[in-house]
Parts: sequence; structure tokens; C-alpha cells
Amino acid sequence: MNYTMSFGVIKDIRFDNVGSQMLAATIAPTSSTVSTMDNSVIGALKEETTFGFSYDAAGNLTSDDIRD
Repeated sequence: MNYTMSFGVIKDIRFDNVGSQMLAATIAPTSSTVSTMDNSVIGALKEETTFGFSYDAAGNLTSDDIRD
């Protein structure tokens, strides 16, 4: 038995950076959903979400919006 799988855009992520420092990562809403092997469904975001990053004077990451 053969199976064919195809996916549209699963995640649309934009990275804004200066040199090697990431300033922000923005995840845009998509219309796609993905079913996993146990048939649970991972839905698309309903609104754009941006995570920011901060650095000290030496260039070390000091904080990000991803972690609490």
C-alpha cells in the first residue's frame, strides 16, 4: 500500500536580525492544520505573534519573550 502526504505552509516564521543577533521572530497565522499519528490536530495561530530578544553590551543574550 502506498501513502502520499502533502503539506501546505505549516508555519510562516520571519526572523529579524542584525549580524548574528536575532532581534525578533514573528510567527504569522496560516490556514493549515496538521494531523498527528494519534489523530490530534495542531491548529494554526489566529493572530500574528512576535517574540523579542535582548542583549547586553557584550552581545550576550539577556532575555527573550519565548521563555517565562
